Amino acid sequence: MEKTVANLFKERVGKTPGKPALRYKDGTKWKTITWQQYSDRVDEFARSLMALGVKPRDKVSLIGTNTPEWYVSDMAIMTMGATTVPVYFSNSSDQLVYVLNHSESKVFIVEDITYFQRIDKRLAEIPGLQNVIVIKGDVPESKGFILSFAQFISLQKQVSMADLKRVRDEIKPDDVDTLLYTSGTTGHPKAVMLTNLNSVTAGENVHLTCKMKRQQISCSYLPLSHVGERTTNLFAGICTGHTTYFISGYEKFAEYLREIRPTTWLGVPRVWEKLYEGVMSYRATLPEKRKRVIDWALKTGDEYNQRKYKNQSISPLLSVQYALARSLVIKKLLRALGLDRAEIVVTGGAPTHIETLNFFTSIGLWMQDVYGQTEGHGTTSFALKGDVRFGSAGKPYPLTQIDIAADGEILVKGDNVSPGYYKDPELTKDTFKDGWLYSGDLGHFDEDGFLWITGRKKDIIITSTAKNITPSKIEALLLDSPLLEHAIVIGDGRKYLTALFTIGEEALKKFSQEKGLTKHSREEIVESAELKAEIERHVELVNTKLSRVEQIKKFKILNKPFSTEGGELTTLLKVKRFIIPEKYAREIEEMYS
Repeated sequence: MEKTVANLFKERVGKTPGKPALRYKDGTKWKTITWQQYSDRVDEFARSLMALGVKPRDKVSLIGTNTPEWYVSDMAIMTMGATTVPVYFSNSSDQLVYVLNHSESKVFIVEDITYFQRIDKRLAEIPGLQNVIVIKGDVPESKGFILSFAQFISLQKQVSMADLKRVRDEIKPDDVDTLLYTSGTTGHPKAVMLTNLNSVTAGENVHLTCKMKRQQISCSYLPLSHVGERTTNLFAGICTGHTTYFISGYEKFAEYLREIRPTTWLGVPRVWEKLYEGVMSYRATLPEKRKRVIDWALKTGDEYNQRKYKNQSISPLLSVQYALARSLVIKKLLRALGLDRAEIVVTGGAPTHIETLNFFTSIGLWMQDVYGQTEGHGTTSFALKGDVRFGSAGKPYPLTQIDIAADGEILVKGDNVSPGYYKDPELTKDTFKDGWLYSGDLGHFDEDGFLWITGRKKDIIITSTAKNITPSKIEALLLDSPLLEHAIVIGDGRKYLTALFTIGEEALKKFSQEKGLTKHSREEIVESAELKAEIERHVELVNTKLSRVEQIKKFKILNKPFSTEGGELTTLLKVKRFIIPEKYAREIEEMYS
């Protein structure tokens, strides 16, 4: 049987038709969708798409939060031979128009009408869009091309199961099932083509490294437009047959986590930070005596687990102390967090702060790092349970090869690797050579085979929520202000974006004249409330043109402009970006304190 998503899905349903596939909360009660019910809904949705005129290799975009309806829509698109185009729920109007046009999407599936309203007044700019399907809620009667879910799903009667089977049988492993838009260096996102073979292989990679004896339970809450969420739940879930619980809203993950108690938990660094911060906030409310007990338990847990990690001997006394610490504090902490059943705990997308890492190690949760690119379907390397090297990116996935180029660049090969970028042959040629993906990341292997990431050849910012952001696009918008001479966006490994600004001499002189500040020194003008208010207005305007994760939350105006003498500029007056975080560390930390 050929490696296609349709065949993989059919095989899974045949193996475990009555077992729970998806669980979602309806009010206060959890409801279950079995694999067979999941399959039936996918068939209905796929037949309705075919009746609407969607053909194999057509593009269908979808936007919304993590719900069973997204899974059904996504799987239906792929299993009838079309290409799914998942869109970030936070995308701005400009970004939606770009993706819909660039992908040539014929249909746009939206969770509710509010998503459509972002493009409602710009439909003339998207001539290829033929229909909009609204999954939840009513639709405007005046717009015939917009279908409610009831109207759409009734179309299935026009297409037989035999017609759907015939289409599915014609899908090939090399057919593109997904276009994932990820940040590029030119300002516009690049569309990574992922094939059926890529998706199946990525799912198998996760399955081969995350086996467990008990029924696996995972949570879907990270954006389904991100390769990590798609790989670990949407595709790996089919391979493993695990049950996926939906968390309705990223901000609710801690609350739901306590209720679900998953066996597998994947979190970007910011998620782990929030869990840690929650524990520390609770600790701060306790009487001193209880604080001391918690501190002792964490210290004991840290000593025990660090010695275990380093393969050092553990004394009988420490073993007894650790057992007591677990009984008095650690087990209760794990239960309060919802991680008492967790066997596999994964972090990735950006570095995890050492303080956070040490806390979870102290309570017996050894975080397993995952490393990957969208172009490799997110499965390049992984730290196996019991074979962890903190700080490293683990070892290659079973179905993935990694090599290190002469200049230190990490190269990736395997059936998980994309064939290239949609409508961008030049970038494809530069990135994919002789079967290898040139990742743009720098790294090396240690003597035990662990991969270490040492830097990036590109300037993409990866936030602590694992969102890839192109700073040049944001900086270009910020520099529309005549006041700003340089704008440097900061945010690598951070929870939000900030910016450092410098003001040109002439611009500052003109501003001081307009505001009656000519008698003030440069430093006084730079620190004035008038200048800050002016820049603040400009930043707010720029933020309206950006998605939420791209918006600048705080900024600092530097007293001195960048210069070659100061070391910030090259002789060609280009900013040495790598110098800025080191030289202005204090100013940057103030924006995150």
